[in-house]
Amino acid sequence: MKDFVKRLLLRHRRRRNTAAHMRYYRQVVEQSPLLGAPAEGEKEWTERWRAFDRHLSPLSYRIYSRFCGCSPDIVPLEICTNFIEPVLSPSVYSQTYDDKNLLGRILPPEVQAVTYLRCIRGHLYDNDYNPVVKSGDRILGGLCFNQKVDTLIVKPTKLNSGIGVELFRRNELVFENDNKDLLSMQWLLGKYGPDFQVQQYISQHPTTARFNPDSVNTIRSATYRDCRGKIHYLGGVLRIGAPGQHVDNSHFGGICVGIEPDGTLRDHFFNIHLRKFSEYNGIDLAKEKIAIENYEQIKQFSTDMAARFLHHDLLAFDIAIGCDGRPICVEVNTHGFSAWIMQAGVGPLFGDMTDEVLARVERQKTEIGLMMVQTI
Repeated sequence: MKDFVKRLLLRHRRRRNTAAHMRYYRQVVEQSPLLGAPAEGEKEWTERWRAFDRHLSPLSYRIYSRFCGCSPDIVPLEICTNFIEPVLSPSVYSQTYDDKNLLGRILPPEVQAVTYLRCIRGHLYDNDYNPVVKSGDRILGGLCFNQKVDTLIVKPTKLNSGIGVELFRRNELVFENDNKDLLSMQWLLGKYGPDFQVQQYISQHPTTARFNPDSVNTIRSATYRDCRGKIHYLGGVLRIGAPGQHVDNSHFGGICVGIEPDGTLRDHFFNIHLRKFSEYNGIDLAKEKIAIENYEQIKQFSTDMAARFLHHDLLAFDIAIGCDGRPICVEVNTHGFSAWIMQAGVGPLFGDMTDEVLARVERQKTEIGLMMVQTI
């Protein structure tokens, strides 16, 4: 009886996720009708992937073949959400790993922004997880008197996609946000409850700052651990915030540009609805070649950091490049992989490892739990 109920619930959640992806596909095609036209190789692709969903729509292939070429390895977003992600990154572990306050226990402190104050289930800690014996307001007051600190980032630790992130700037001996709220423990607890961070604002490298100095622009960097335990770098996409926004997330109007394996940016930007354009903020990628100078370091950094996450074989890192050129890990996505951004910016998600991934999913799909996350 329990297995029967589980199957019914999984079927319902998969249908719900598929419906959300179909709405997304339709939004994409509404804005760029040519992306919905039949594409070469569609029949072969459909036959391959319908083993997971006999009602599979060809829209995922039609759309992404315009970015990746006509490859049978293009992953349907709904299959990624419903089958691949739950096998490679079981959500039962993500509940813990998803707390941003845990990140400093997994990654070395030198690869992260300094956290001046952590609140974990209502308890206060410093950057090194030592309990704070002073009141939170005294810690914040000390920052007000530290003339070396001009800007602070405040964020919830259990939400993603840039939701709830606030920027506070110095105004003499206080910090205030764009709404003129003053930074205090009362404000923090009222806004976020018992889980939040007050962090150093990252001063980014001129190459990424050039696209939009208002936001900390990050590289979405994806990794995959194969059956033998080897970690592969799947690719990277530069995410750029909308003018006036301090987050680079596409849900807040941000845009993206794919990065070639040698670190050169591709010749077009794209937004969340996959509209392409060559110019943004006065930068024309059709006329100018721009490269991420230390991209090899970003690749190595990503695979090194992925090795520390033992329960997740599919990860997406958000990596800023500091003003000194070093990678800084801003966030690790252990669920809600957002395959849409990788396939639009880089190519088929797993490339020549697709068959191995599908074989793993086929072997382990009965182990998929009821907690499933769908993210566009």
